[in-house]
Amino acid sequence: MYVNGGNLNTVAGSGYFASTTRYIVRMNAAQLAFYVAIGLAGVAFIIGAVRAARRSTTVRWPTPVELVIGFVTDFFDTLGIGSFAPTTAIYKLRRIVPDELIPGTLNVGHSPAAVAEALIFVTGDRG
Repeated sequence: MYVNGGNLNTVAGSGYFASTTRYIVRMNAAQLAFYVAIGLAGVAFIIGAVRAARRSTTVRWPTPVELVIGFVTDFFDTLGIGSFAPTTAIYKLRRIVPDELIPGTLNVGHSPAAVAEALIFVTGDRG
């Protein structure tokens, strides 16, 4: 970076931002509608899952081991490896979830993380 008249400026192609970079970026109406829609869909999904879990007698909250599996495989998803295949492999090897319940378990278990990833990656790439 270099100083020009007392203000820090961006060096061309360096990837550094000026000191006056805004952290809250102005959005057009379409972007705002997109973010609101993704956020509302995620909240609606979580509310629906919690309500269904309260009504069901067979649904239980995840154990700490299952939470760690979800955290690790969702991190793999962030890297581009994916989350469904590693989670399925771990569930089958450790016999945590019956085979017939794995597809629904994956959809419910990885959806909140996928919504969070979508919001983070869509809003975070401003460079």
